[in-house]
Amino acid sequence: MQPVKIATWNVAYGISRSKNVRILEEMERVDADIWVLTETHDDLRPPTSGTWKPITSDDRPREARDIKEGSRWTTIWSRLPIIETLRPDYDPVRSTAGILETPLGNLLVFGTVLPWYQDHGRSVVQEIARQSEDWTKMLNSRRDLSLCIAGDFNVNLGGPHYYGAEESKESVRRTLTECGLVTLTDFENTGPVQSGEFGLIDHIAISESFASMASSPDVWQRENNRGQVMSDHCGVAIEFV
Repeated sequence: MQPVKIATWNVAYGISRSKNVRILEEMERVDADIWVLTETHDDLRPPTSGTWKPITSDDRPREARDIKEGSRWTTIWSRLPIIETLRPDYDPVRSTAGILETPLGNLLVFGTVLPWYQDHGRSVVQEIARQSEDWTKMLNSRRDLSLCIAGDFNVNLGGPHYYGAEESKESVRRTLTECGLVTLTDFENTGPVQSGEFGLIDHIAISESFASMASSPDVWQRENNRGQVMSDHCGVAIEFV
């Protein structure tokens, strides 16, 4: 059976031409079938291997000068068939979703950016709970689907403290577990990656049926092999076979 590879990466707005060249080189190396890009831009499209189609969150509000037209908090790119595009009820600006046809079964992919430190008026605890209501609604009438939640969670899960309040980390872990999801990118699965010590804050969590087919995570650093900066986040991909 043909494998499926899912990747997520915060690409730091995706608006620098020189950085985007480096990002695309890394994306070509990874060769994922599904990309969940966060802090991205419509101009940043995956390499040309395959026919790619996007599922985008709503336009990012241009509340600051450096936010350019076409900026998105989240875009799912797929070279697998898109069965249906879905719009989250709670926050369609920071999250998006779609049902994809994969060789391993139909998959509901939900891409998101959770709150960060100093994200005023927003809380990881509240938002992961509200978003899980969206996941449940989307799955209710579709019993044949597995579920994948991916994106920038803004918390490390396990290992030395890196980012996010303990309450936020516990809320993310608990909500994913209660929804029958396995977080394949926590510290237990990746070990130290960021700055050679800390765990990831960008994650892929997926239904147990898919998790049982997962290979080891492929994590890449913020700089490419020439020492050139690509983003301020590491990226991660997982192949399912």
